[in-house]
Amino acid sequence: MKKLGVLCALIFTFSAQAQEVKIITTDFCPFVCENSSDLGYAVDITKRVLERSGHNVSVTFASWARALESTRQGDFAAALSPAKTEAPDFIFPEEPIGVQRYCFFRREDSDWQYKGTASLKGQKIGALRDVSYAEITDWLEDRANAASVDFLTATSGTDQNFRKLAAGRLTILLEDDGVGSYYIKANNLKLAKAGCLAGEAIYFGLSPASPARSRDLAATFDAGIRALRASGELNAILMRYGVNDWK
Repeated sequence: MKKLGVLCALIFTFSAQAQEVKIITTDFCPFVCENSSDLGYAVDITKRVLERSGHNVSVTFASWARALESTRQGDFAAALSPAKTEAPDFIFPEEPIGVQRYCFFRREDSDWQYKGTASLKGQKIGALRDVSYAEITDWLEDRANAASVDFLTATSGTDQNFRKLAAGRLTILLEDDGVGSYYIKANNLKLAKAGCLAGEAIYFGLSPASPARSRDLAATFDAGIRALRASGELNAILMRYGVNDWK
């Protein structure tokens, strides 16, 4: 009976450790890729780290606004991959999972160039709801500028916005530099970059609804990504997507 008790305790301990970690995200390739056999480097890194720690990982795609709110409410353990300014109430690891740097993209038949917020007047700007756009976030969200900004809430926001730009329904759009360049190349579009904003680190953003569990997962993530970097595995994952280590 004593041996059986010990065995049951071990089984209980393992099952408690091997919990499902439900992650919610949005299409943001090459960070996260919804319509691809490769799920994106942020998903690959997170799955490798957590699965090696005995966790099962599931990934759900949604609009970015829903991803943040569902994580905030505790419906999901984490969102991939907010900047701290996008979700200041979340619990974050010390280690980021990348850097986002939003740039303006325009059609090649335009000569527009970003030169501060004054240059945005008269433009029709494509942007995503609840995204941090560094130094111009407040300008974009100011009601006085509402006529200039077309905020989109969608799972496939990148695809929709680039289609709008190519069709002339937008004059410029804001997209992460790596995401935009990846999309333009993959779809052979005649679009040009027209200036960029400051970069921000992005994270495995953990739910504030379960602080103890989130802190444990943050510590697991930190240890795991440091081990991947030290072994060279992190670089191998990034190379598959044509991305360099952000450190």
